[in-house]
Amino acid sequence: MSLITYGIFGAGGNASELLPILKEQLNTSSANKYKIFFVDEDETKKTFCNLNVLTTKEFMNLNKNQKKIVLSPADSKVRERIVDELQGNIDFINLISRDFVNLSECSLGNGLTIAQKCIITSGVKLGNFIQINLNVSIQHNCLIEDYVTIAPSVSLMGNVKIGKHAYIGAGAVIKQGVQIGPRSTVGMGSVVVKDVPEDTTVYGNPAKPKNN
Repeated sequence: MSLITYGIFGAGGNASELLPILKEQLNTSSANKYKIFFVDEDETKKTFCNLNVLTTKEFMNLNKNQKKIVLSPADSKVRERIVDELQGNIDFINLISRDFVNLSECSLGNGLTIAQKCIITSGVKLGNFIQINLNVSIQHNCLIEDYVTIAPSVSLMGNVKIGKHAYIGAGAVIKQGVQIGPRSTVGMGSVVVKDVPEDTTVYGNPAKPKNN
């Protein structure tokens, strides 16, 4: 059997939460031998969660048959940089918790991470390199573009559109039909009832721009 090497990029809190999902996925579905590393540019980190930590260069120089990457950084710009550096040379995998509910086989992009207790309903489209944390609900016909980050316990009502690189804070609720512009931030616990322009931070109930 061929050996497959997995790299979880980032050696922090989210990476530690993704590790059990990866192990469970591999132990239940893989017929191949595998080895897991964390990958981080902090050279002072040698081990994390009882696994070795390598730099990107060290990981890429490993003499292994296949390499696969899981993206853990919450910062979408960091995820994009890693993709830009390595795309075409390596396989970015979807890491999805076993209890994820996809009610109607909605469209899923590449390089996603989806944590436990998440659900999407009909007509949802998820782009590439999105991070969805614990206990997120995404209802019908939502469109989530590339590199979006959704923190725990977020609820998106139907027909919500979230632009590239937007960040949705923990516990936020977004009303049906609302659009969140690219690179915008929704603060923790916010209730968003109106569209949010690009490059804008909103917070509160109802959510308002930060500078108001």
